[in-house]
Amino acid sequence: MSDSSPITIPKKEDFLKNRAEALSTDNWKSKYNKNNIEVYIKEVSNSPVIRIKCICRMSDVTARDLYLTLMQEEYVRAYDYQMDEWKIIEEIDQSNDISFYTAKIPAMLKMFLSPRSFLSHRSYGETTSSVEEYMLMMHSHEDSRVPHRKKYVRANIYVTCFLIQADGDSGCKLTYFSQTDLKGNIPKKLMSWSTTKFAPQVMKDFEKQAKQYAAFMKKNPDIKTRTIFPAFMTEDDDQVDSVDDEELD
Repeated sequence: MSDSSPITIPKKEDFLKNRAEALSTDNWKSKYNKNNIEVYIKEVSNSPVIRIKCICRMSDVTARDLYLTLMQEEYVRAYDYQMDEWKIIEEIDQSNDISFYTAKIPAMLKMFLSPRSFLSHRSYGETTSSVEEYMLMMHSHEDSRVPHRKKYVRANIYVTCFLIQADGDSGCKLTYFSQTDLKGNIPKKLMSWSTTKFAPQVMKDFEKQAKQYAAFMKKNPDIKTRTIFPAFMTEDDDQVDSVDDEELD
């Protein structure tokens, strides 16, 4: 059984660091750019694991609906066809939890890959910037309550971040980046496929599901809309500080 990792609640500067990386163009190499979806990769010093970044501009999808599409537990369970199992191990506070997720492997990839599991510390909520904005970020966590299982290879998430920003009157922009070691031997052709085929499809799926979020909630009136809390609190007065673009320079 694995020992548990210490839990550190991220501060404002941690969100700002990941926000800056999401918005940065430095050293990112373009791999795909079609139909309002962009995919980039970036080599990271002292690590064999590359980062991947996806940008998707969505029309007729509000930033709030997209955020809730990712965070509303009942809805995620309804649409996530890749999910094998998902449970919240611990709710640390209103903006942090420990989440366990196991992913199915598509039939076409079963001869190459074993199922993966992900145990992560997730931090999330609304920031205050010049536009409506939400963030979800996560990294791997070890917890003695969730030992490794023989059926699954436990992936290592160095960092994953979703940055959701309002874009225009009724649209939004999703910027996602991740540096995740899936472990095991991953064929290079599969890595290429993930950046040019799989990643764009995931972005399309997010947009499709976000457009159906309101209808799902209307059809299920017994489900309470998830309350959105601030992503981080200030140390001085427990109020959310403004996150101006100038602070990132």
